[in-house]
Amino acid sequence: CETLLSVCKPCPTCQLAKKYTKKYGKLPPKEAKAKPWHKVCVDLIGPYIIPRKGKEDLTLWCVTMIDPAMCWLEIAPISNCPAIEAANKVEQMWLTRYPWPQVITYDQGREFMAEFAGMIKLDYRIKKKPISKRNPQANSVLERVHQMIGNMIRTFRLHSSKVDENDPFSGVLAATMFAVRATYHSTL
Repeated sequence: CETLLSVCKPCPTCQLAKKYTKKYGKLPPKEAKAKPWHKVCVDLIGPYIIPRKGKEDLTLWCVTMIDPAMCWLEIAPISNCPAIEAANKVEQMWLTRYPWPQVITYDQGREFMAEFAGMIKLDYRIKKKPISKRNPQANSVLERVHQMIGNMIRTFRLHSSKVDENDPFSGVLAATMFAVRATYHSTL
């Protein structure tokens, strides 16, 4: 870990692009989640806007899904946060690929209150557990992943590099999912 820190700390890209937060103390002990596929946390991120000189700005909205027991992450880009598209992406990216969870946790954003909540309850018979408003700690693993996604987007330098105009964020999102899935980090 010390060797990795000594390599990453002087990196100029990381120094300019990553946001570091002051740590105020240690988190209280957390109950171990021993049941994989039991719970899934779902949230939206965005818009991430990447300005580019002489070209149209790049904008990213995504639905993020994670199993807190295993930290298995899926990220699905969506157009601009409509509720039906968010529900469809969760169904396509999680519910049709992996064992159905017993509980789905999500925030009380308007995109999760209608189509999404109905689909979870009526179509899949999964217990829905909306978190209270303005309480990001209730979905803390996913909020930490959102911070990591923002850091990776800033360090990829999409504003100055050549990207696929039809799908400019696929590489960033794939790298983020790989990083979360393959590394040992503080959320574990």
